[in-house]
Amino acid sequence: MMLEMKLFLVILLSLTSISTGFAQSGSDRVRSKIEFIKRNVDFGFRRFYQVKIIDTDEANAFSLGTLTLVSQKMLDILDDNELLAVIAHEMAHREKYHIFSRSGMIVGGAIAALLDWHSDIPYSERLSGFNEDYQLEQELQADCYAYNWLLQLKKKGFAFEPADLNRATTKIFGIDFGDVDPTYFEDNPAYIRFQKVKQGHSKSCEN
Repeated sequence: MMLEMKLFLVILLSLTSISTGFAQSGSDRVRSKIEFIKRNVDFGFRRFYQVKIIDTDEANAFSLGTLTLVSQKMLDILDDNELLAVIAHEMAHREKYHIFSRSGMIVGGAIAALLDWHSDIPYSERLSGFNEDYQLEQELQADCYAYNWLLQLKKKGFAFEPADLNRATTKIFGIDFGDVDPTYFEDNPAYIRFQKVKQGHSKSCEN
């Protein structure tokens, strides 16, 4: 799905959040993870975070500036360690202002793809490829920060570790990317991210 369409759907979902006691308990669970990370990780986190639980069949989470959206499905399938890993990833998106740079890149990508008018590749495919490459770059950077924050927590004696990121990925996608034929997954963004976590991210996450 095109990135701009995904962003539109996420915003739409945020307007149809769950309004039951389950949503409140889910929000409290997510907020507790955010506050735990802010208290125990050495990083200059921004003060303001909002949480909203969305009603969707997909296990997913998104960062829209100060707003973190988490699906009820994700809360149902992830344990506390896996959820904290996902929240750390989303906090990295928020701290690096990825939503804003991504929006700008969508516009820039559209212009770049349009200027490349002599290409034999259809415009929509050029635009999609440009945006997907940039999105993967941001996902890897968010993983890098989350990886290092989880490593910090582990070194401080907490029961969290970078591998929690991959355990969450396995549950979210229903695929153990550590036990698949690379031939069929080498271009899959989730597989690329899984393998990077497995290999280990560097201490510096700046591109």
